[in-house]
Amino acid sequence: MRKRFLSLLLALTACLAMMVPALADLTPTEELHPDQYRLENGVLTVLDGVEHIGDHAFEKRGDLIRVELPASVEKIGAYSFSACHNLTFVSIAGEGGLEIDNSSFSGCRQMTLDLGGRYISWLSGSGYSFSGCEQLTSLDLSHLDWIPKNAFDGAGLVSVVISEGAGIGWEAFARCDNLVSVTIPASVTSIGEDAFTVEEMVPNENGGYVATRVPNPNLTIYGEAGSYAETYALENGLKFAAGPAPAAPVTPTPDAPVQPAAPALTATPTASTVLVNGANVAFDACNIGGANYFKLRDLAYVLNGTEKQFEVSWDGAANAISLISGQPYTAVGGEMTAGSGAAQTATHTSSKILLDGVETALDAYNIGGNNYFKLRDIGQAFDFGVDWDGAANTIILDTAKGYTA
Repeated sequence: MRKRFLSLLLALTACLAMMVPALADLTPTEELHPDQYRLENGVLTVLDGVEHIGDHAFEKRGDLIRVELPASVEKIGAYSFSACHNLTFVSIAGEGGLEIDNSSFSGCRQMTLDLGGRYISWLSGSGYSFSGCEQLTSLDLSHLDWIPKNAFDGAGLVSVVISEGAGIGWEAFARCDNLVSVTIPASVTSIGEDAFTVEEMVPNENGGYVATRVPNPNLTIYGEAGSYAETYALENGLKFAAGPAPAAPVTPTPDAPVQPAAPALTATPTASTVLVNGANVAFDACNIGGANYFKLRDLAYVLNGTEKQFEVSWDGAANAISLISGQPYTAVGGEMTAGSGAAQTATHTSSKILLDGVETALDAYNIGGNNYFKLRDIGQAFDFGVDWDGAANTIILDTAKGYTA
């Protein structure tokens, strides 16, 4: 009897051991086990031993401000930190290669990245890994043999060096308006269509504007004379210079003279049709620098009662605009008033912007005493669909869909 009991106990112990994996194996597909990380005051600390940040693990988390990953992490999964619009800093400890999957950091507009002794050894072929990372100004790509499509679409990169023999996917560096130099070795013989284009708004026959791809006017491609890089540059309307790229400019010291404020911009009325959940709505909207800006209170007014509604309040003493997601909008009068139809002067909004109580960076302008916010910023902040139908010159807002960068 005792022998049978011991056998049963040993079998049960073995089964339990199989059910309790090691810490590195606890990562499921979509989220980390609670024992694998700490989240306090917006700082996410993943504990040592975790090797893989799962797909969608922290996607659209507005409460993340800083992320600290241990040296044990070898791969960051698809959409892991996508659309974390308040995420400002990610640091990764250790040394060696790091795999970045599809859209891992897409839409993290404020994020800067400190790889320390790490380097990116692989980017997903599905692309968009750092799409929309406007504050990502530099990144070592020397270990990559392929830059996937749209990998850095809309990123803030300033200077890039491509590794020997690497390939560059289509639109890999599209909409990188700050990109001024790309060094491409002679061994690179594959560069995709529109790899270095930016968007430009051009008038259409209906009196509105449409976005079109044009060669990046700020960019110079550096390489060997007679190389494929030179041929690509000349055939695609890009500047080319033989030889190495010039050294990056020295960062000004704190004692350097203060630069003058940027001049005011011109806001041109948006002539596009706007559909909200299928209904045609006449907004007072404008185009500034190729992007659409909508009057903030008009958007709140129209979305009121939907699942993506939000409240807007003003704190004059603190010079702060407060946006609260999920709350009904309180009208103040004047919403949905038609615009003048004429171009106006736009100046950057100087007020602080709080999103659900957390200060955040949203692109906004003051025009005639009203605040106009970039439509896609609001779509991302409150997670509703923003689409564009170029053939119909129509902007489509859909509260039943989530935001896609």
